[in-house]
Amino acid sequence: MTNFLQSSSSGLWLPGYEQTLDQDINLVDDVVDLLMVDVGGDCTDSEFDGMIQLNQAASDFIDQKIDTGTYQDILEHHGIDPEWWIGRAEWLLSYEFERV
Repeated sequence: MTNFLQSSSSGLWLPGYEQTLDQDINLVDDVVDLLMVDVGGDCTDSEFDGMIQLNQAASDFIDQKIDTGTYQDILEHHGIDPEWWIGRAEWLLSYEFERV
């Protein structure tokens, strides 16, 4: 069962860590997946556009096309706490490294 956490200040749906812990993570392919967001089928055009912007920013951040500050600014613009969001991904990666 997929667990989702909803950002309190946006309509974006953020994948919960419980789902990720039950899956084997291919660290090279899945690092960006830890930073991706999704929206529900009943989302507004604005929420859908936000999802596209956030997912592109996550990809650009991992590919080092944008710096950390720019990525954090984009997260904040969409109502996501950057320290929590990036910290969550770092925690999940450290958990996976410990399992290997």
